[in-house]
Amino acid sequence: MPPKKEKGKGGGGKKKSARPPWMSEGLWDLSQNLQKLSEFYSGDIKETKLKEGQAPPPNITRTQAGMYIWQLLFPNNKQGKQKREESVKLGIVEVSVKILASGKAPDMTPALGILVAMTGDNPVQRGVMLDAKPAPLPNVLSALNDESASLRAVACALLRVVSRESDSRPRLWRLMRADWDWSPLVACLDLTDMSQLGGRSACYDAAATMEAMCCAPEGDIANGACTALLAAGGPKHMVKVLRTRHAHPMAKACCVAVLNQLLQRASPEVCEEVVVGLSALEPVAGVFGHPVIPLVYKAHAAACMLRYVMPDSLWRASAAAAKAAAAGPPPGTAGTDASAGEMGSPQGTASGMSADMQAGVVRGLETEGGGGPGGVEVPDLELMDDETREQVVGRARKVAAMDGVLRALVGLCVGPDGPLPDLEAVKATPEAAADDKKKGKKKGKKKGKKAKMEPGMAESQTYASAVLRLVSLAEEQRVPLAAAGSIRYLLPLIDAKNSAARWNARQTLINLSLCPELLPKLQLYKVPDYVHQANVPQTHFERPLQPPPAAPNKLEHQDSLGRKKEGATGGAGAKPPALKSKA
Repeated sequence: MPPKKEKGKGGGGKKKSARPPWMSEGLWDLSQNLQKLSEFYSGDIKETKLKEGQAPPPNITRTQAGMYIWQLLFPNNKQGKQKREESVKLGIVEVSVKILASGKAPDMTPALGILVAMTGDNPVQRGVMLDAKPAPLPNVLSALNDESASLRAVACALLRVVSRESDSRPRLWRLMRADWDWSPLVACLDLTDMSQLGGRSACYDAAATMEAMCCAPEGDIANGACTALLAAGGPKHMVKVLRTRHAHPMAKACCVAVLNQLLQRASPEVCEEVVVGLSALEPVAGVFGHPVIPLVYKAHAAACMLRYVMPDSLWRASAAAAKAAAAGPPPGTAGTDASAGEMGSPQGTASGMSADMQAGVVRGLETEGGGGPGGVEVPDLELMDDETREQVVGRARKVAAMDGVLRALVGLCVGPDGPLPDLEAVKATPEAAADDKKKGKKKGKKKGKKAKMEPGMAESQTYASAVLRLVSLAEEQRVPLAAAGSIRYLLPLIDAKNSAARWNARQTLINLSLCPELLPKLQLYKVPDYVHQANVPQTHFERPLQPPPAAPNKLEHQDSLGRKKEGATGGAGAKPPALKSKA
């Protein structure tokens, strides 16, 4: 018979208390009693009947009571949820709103923390807070001007909660669009170094608030917020956050998303000033390799590079020029060399695709990876003058010259099934190739379900392929582009449902085929004939989601050796050459 366990050494003893050794039992019991804490918090302290020999409860200040309540409500678990439901009956939200109006920083800090815990996942309590008198939002905005870093941190946290919800964002915008100065909110981005006082979290919450306002589905809020941030010097502080090694990863992600929205609405001069003047290109490129930042924010980083190379205002100008030249047939029948210079990323990256990204980033919903933007115009680089065209290609060269950027952009073009196998490595090691074939036969018996698009994958394909297409216009960048594995990643996009990514991928591969030394590699991966032999059918030049242009008089041709265009096939009624299958 085994010996009995002694008390205290086995499982028969009492559970260990969570009370810290420095805290008395009376104070510990009080810190766990939400009803009694609410009395000290509101100032309406009721007398408690004491038993004979029982010591009176300790007396604490309102600030201490607020800190204890905040500690009970903050955990996102079952116990914290029960405490939050109990605090609703005690009217703690209404008391916190009144404390905000007092203007006392020590009392305001726990009051704001309590409001964050109570309204984060409870729309009813959020409505109670917003409808309370006096109005809390003006006091929250004024708290950003305080010297206390902890007070500013918790004020930013509440702004993040309010700005991300559709029922409260318009009410916040009515205050912020008035004469309120955005500089205090922008200055919170510099609090990263004060991490022990909540500065690191304040930086993230401030960036998340800016993202929610600038990426808002309401157009007036998004446009007004971007204008106010530019006036307050926001890009300078955001680039500083991207350069700070110990900054919160999601703070960097939010800053990239805001920069994308600012560049979307900026002129080419402002884009040049933000990206080149502030040296923002390298910090933005650093987002690509970050292991924590989600894919949808890396798509924002690719969009920032695209809007630096080819600002949206140039797209609008080219579209206006196309409408002005509407007397003749639309310019869509140019040859291979000319078509390689067209801009393939549609204007929907600024309007249609941004709606998908807002759903994925702001609301946390999955993006629709099925198709590209609908009903948008694909501007033509040929409509621009030679000087502007050279500037676009020059900026593309700067992007390609950065270390690791080409490979990162190529990696963003990956689909749910992954890239094609590296046939060059397999060709170099035939023994390993034979082993892979044997393993492939065994694995090929099982057929799994078709992989689905991840959130942000459609946007990253669209933006990254558009940048690669512009880079491929520079002749000296075509070989490095192929060496980065672009053929393996872009070839599957030819059959993608995303019309913008499909267009960019085809045009990039056509540009690569203009380099004779890349033709063996294109043939190795079985790129379709109409790409590397340039017997391009007329249907290829139909822009995504646009009505087909008028039939051309002749079909331009360029042979596989990259010689100059010499011959032409047939007239308007002639059929294009038959295409070989990809298999």
